[in-house]
Amino acid sequence: MKRLRTIHMSVGYDGTEFCGWQVQPNGRSVQGAIEAALAKIGLRDTAVIGAGRTDAGVHALGQVATFQTDSKIPLRAFDAGLNTNLPEDVRILRAAEWPRPLHARKDAREKVYDYYFIQGKTAQPVLSRYCWTIPAKVNLERAAAALAVVRGTHDFSSFCASGSDVEYKERIIEAASLSAVKTQHPLFANVDLYCIRLRGNGFLKQMVRNIVGSVLSSGEKQIDAQTMQDILAARDRRRAGPTAPAKGLFLMQVIY
Repeated sequence: MKRLRTIHMSVGYDGTEFCGWQVQPNGRSVQGAIEAALAKIGLRDTAVIGAGRTDAGVHALGQVATFQTDSKIPLRAFDAGLNTNLPEDVRILRAAEWPRPLHARKDAREKVYDYYFIQGKTAQPVLSRYCWTIPAKVNLERAAAALAVVRGTHDFSSFCASGSDVEYKERIIEAASLSAVKTQHPLFANVDLYCIRLRGNGFLKQMVRNIVGSVLSSGEKQIDAQTMQDILAARDRRRAGPTAPAKGLFLMQVIY
């Protein structure tokens, strides 16, 4: 019986033109692109498992994917070799062989997501693929206070997309922050760029985007910390704010 190797890959992608990570009947998926590239180097019918099933339009700088194979293909074929056969908007950043079986999703202890937004300014058009531009004025101090409420262990039903079939909705958020991003790059000249970062042991469908959309509501609709506590306690998606656009969201890191 041949020994199965567990190949662990760090994957980056621009999610703009993808229907999401997971293979779907109609649509271009990141998982499908990687499995097609594996087939081209001789590994047909190889199932690739991703740590996070990112939605359509969501990007990744640190997605993790694993697969098992009995092939003796050299490890370098799983980054340089695959990248030759992958489209330009997805890349294998690193590949390693793990000494023990690893399930990319089930064995993940934490994930880190960043959400980027620009407030109140006209940005360079290329940024529209990667940042949410918010024309209305948002009280950032109030947003940060509301965001802090999600730290800890909570039932996040109020921030789970309707139609989700996940029954257990309790998750632990270890860190939640809002900060300005300082850069001198000309792409960001005359714009105020910010990042919301969430680190937790798991995330429900559209949970990050629903939290972001809630804390960044503007004007009279903007919530404060007490309102955020009430929304969490309600366990009702209708109580929370709108879903932020997918384009600002990045899966940054998966921790094992």
